Amino acid sequence: MSVEIAAIKETDYESWDNFIATSANGTLFHKSYWLKASGRPFDVWGAYKSGNLVAGYVASRKSLLGRPVVAPPFLTPYSGFVLKKPEGGPAHQISFQIEVAKSFAEFLPDQYPWGMSPFSPGVECMLPFLWDNFVVRPCYTYLLDISDPNRVWEGIDGEWRREIKKAKTAGVEVVTDVSFEKVVEVVNQSYERQGLRFRVEEAKPYFLEIAKRNQCKSFLCIDKTGRELSAAYAVWDDRRLYSLLQGYSDDKSYTGASPLCKWEMIRFASEELGLREMDVEGTGLPRIEAFHRRFGGKLTPRYEIRWGKAIGALIGLKSFLSSRLKH
Repeated sequence: MSVEIAAIKETDYESWDNFIATSANGTLFHKSYWLKASGRPFDVWGAYKSGNLVAGYVASRKSLLGRPVVAPPFLTPYSGFVLKKPEGGPAHQISFQIEVAKSFAEFLPDQYPWGMSPFSPGVECMLPFLWDNFVVRPCYTYLLDISDPNRVWEGIDGEWRREIKKAKTAGVEVVTDVSFEKVVEVVNQSYERQGLRFRVEEAKPYFLEIAKRNQCKSFLCIDKTGRELSAAYAVWDDRRLYSLLQGYSDDKSYTGASPLCKWEMIRFASEELGLREMDVEGTGLPRIEAFHRRFGGKLTPRYEIRWGKAIGALIGLKSFLSSRLKH
């Protein structure tokens, strides 16, 4: 039975969100309420076999020269391809991925002349996209097993552990549930050091929506005089926690402030949420990657696809500028 692709209507978004929760690689960022909060038009396409939904594709759209361009919205690290949980042995699983990916590789260019989709970890077979002359770019994230905080602590780089202890001894602490605006004040200082500015007007709708669903937590690192040193914002789904925002102030009195903020995020996710994994997301620049690496996570490949020659350079430049936040 061949794969049939059809649009998933808004009236069926609840069923789509349920599919994401039980899929092999679906994330919070594929869910309809996150996509709606972006303010960007989007399409959700379902792949069906014998009338059953077996995969899907999220395509957030913008317009360029009057034509639709697929590109993820701000603060959305993953989009695109989602697969149901695998069944059968390795050969069957790969055959299934190839069949569904081939259907989308043939379908997408007919719908959208240009596009870029960053896939979440778990989508492994890129062969159909390569065969159809898509650009396939390998990327990476760190996935950290947080099921045992004591084991996580032992896996953190020794210098980081010493800096965390030093900061705590000096009276630095992490407070939670501060306002979104307060987190942005600190994070924006990291952006400004790069000559950029955090796009508050685009980010706030996400956090208003996620806060309603109790799927976010803010962390603010302060010293004993109340000076704000570092801040972070985490979001989560049923599968893992995502370290979506983090930055530090211009006050560099305590180098352990940022790792302490991250450590408290890990403890919260493990001990209070009962989550077993954290996606630290953001390894595109060496300095960011070096910060994340010191927490001992597993370097995990993921893929990004692009199609349409004319738009590639523009999408790439915008993605680079949007992600140029250094810790």
